[in-house]
Amino acid sequence: MRKVLLYIILACTAMTLRAQDAAQKPVLNTAYLQYIEQYKKIAIEQEKTHKIPACITLAQGLLESGAGMSELATKANNHFGIKCHKDWTGETYSHDDETAAECFRKYRRAKDSYEDHSLFLMRPRYASLFELPISDYKGWAHGLRRCGYATDPTYAAKLIKLIEDYGLTSLETAELPKEQVAPTTKQPVVEDSEQTQDNVITQTLGKDKKVSATMGELSLFTEHEVYSEKMVRWVIAELGDTYETIGYEFNIEVSRLRRYNNAEGRKQPEIGDKVYLTRHK
Repeated sequence: MRKVLLYIILACTAMTLRAQDAAQKPVLNTAYLQYIEQYKKIAIEQEKTHKIPACITLAQGLLESGAGMSELATKANNHFGIKCHKDWTGETYSHDDETAAECFRKYRRAKDSYEDHSLFLMRPRYASLFELPISDYKGWAHGLRRCGYATDPTYAAKLIKLIEDYGLTSLETAELPKEQVAPTTKQPVVEDSEQTQDNVITQTLGKDKKVSATMGELSLFTEHEVYSEKMVRWVIAELGDTYETIGYEFNIEVSRLRRYNNAEGRKQPEIGDKVYLTRHK
């Protein structure tokens, strides 16, 4: 009898430890994983050429472009939200930001955006960053915020969490934990792909409701629980969420999603915010 009780106690303890370990592991976003796979080589090249940490470059690209799905990324190959400024002589793209119809840089390829991002950081404003060890990604993240790259007070924390959750400090050798990745249809990774084939996916809404949606380029499975009350639906924003990624996940036009949430310019949801998927007033 004692042996049986001991076995039960040990089994329960093991199950508890496994559950705690699973709870501590982040749930990885499929769109982010595909973006990393597509652009990690370019980020590594930029590190070798310009001495900017590849993990910082890739985390910024993820955050600024909404995993490559923002309007600037899809229509102007601008993955870092860099505006024209006085010294820009290339193509431009008009986009509403802090004010209407602001001038943003437009690139022929996403790779050109990565190169220009590196050159942008080599300006005197960011000189202090290059005094840091290339391995000090936390110093770089906080330094970018201090130097004025972004006004979001949580910008550094978002970059650091993306780097740590997705193992970006060892891009050349690390394998992302496959058991945490939502299942997805395998597709070839093509840089600057213009393919628009549609894939029908099933999204889980709440605990037992499902809806099919047609989406292009990526086959995503929702990672947000959808809440509803009186015909109004919403999700809770998590780290790294943007209106672009949420709109893509639920097949909602970004402009419409922004209207539902009164989000003007480049404003993005904060962690814990309600993001409405339907009109709520």
